[in-house]
Amino acid sequence: MQDSQKIPWKRIAAEGAAVVVSILIAFWIDAWWQERSERIALIEYLVHFESEVIANDELIDVHLSGIAGDLVALHRVFLAISDSDQQALPESFKADLGNSLWSRSPPVSMNAYDNLANSGNFRFVGNTQLKKLFSEYEKSADFLDTNYVFMISIYLDHILPAISPYTALSSLGWQEYDNHLAPDGENTGVTPDAPFSTNAAGLKSQAVWNALFNWKTGKIDESRNLKEMKGQGLELRDLLRAEIEYQSQ
Repeated sequence: MQDSQKIPWKRIAAEGAAVVVSILIAFWIDAWWQERSERIALIEYLVHFESEVIANDELIDVHLSGIAGDLVALHRVFLAISDSDQQALPESFKADLGNSLWSRSPPVSMNAYDNLANSGNFRFVGNTQLKKLFSEYEKSADFLDTNYVFMISIYLDHILPAISPYTALSSLGWQEYDNHLAPDGENTGVTPDAPFSTNAAGLKSQAVWNALFNWKTGKIDESRNLKEMKGQGLELRDLLRAEIEYQSQ
């Protein structure tokens, strides 16, 4: 009677331990699989960002070439309006002025970077130098956006008021903003004097010089930032490739 009521504690304990171990193993496998899936996703994000950086580097080169041409044209404009010995402006003045006032939207894309940042997988990136460079690259891209808005404001608030009374603006490089430049299309080919006229004395004024100098400063800042971003991109490409290979092991 006593034997039939004896509880097999050892067997119960062993079975309970086995259940606990099985549950822990299941949790570990699930966690391992989740982390593995996230690391695979990280690799894909890094590869896409690497491709984006390579494409950005090529676009930056094109953009820098354009800015260099703008500054050359702007230099000729400054020479023309600074020459007090010549009352008339050179024949190339309006073309140089129009070429110098082109401004281009930021050439870089950050879509792949944004996808990576929003994925939550940054925590798997162990290279602190790479993480720091991510931040610097993002700041450079933000500066380009800010500078682009700044250049628009310079054009609308300084270039137009200073120049439009003295020469027609239809050949200048901001035609997509015509509806914002002046009411009733006043800036699209008609000056206060006559259609497409050019007032050399007015264009040689200090106000015009100051407005164009602000424009030149913005161009130089943009060029300097693009060169910094190009250097960051070259470094990023090496670090990204190393991180992709490490994460793929």
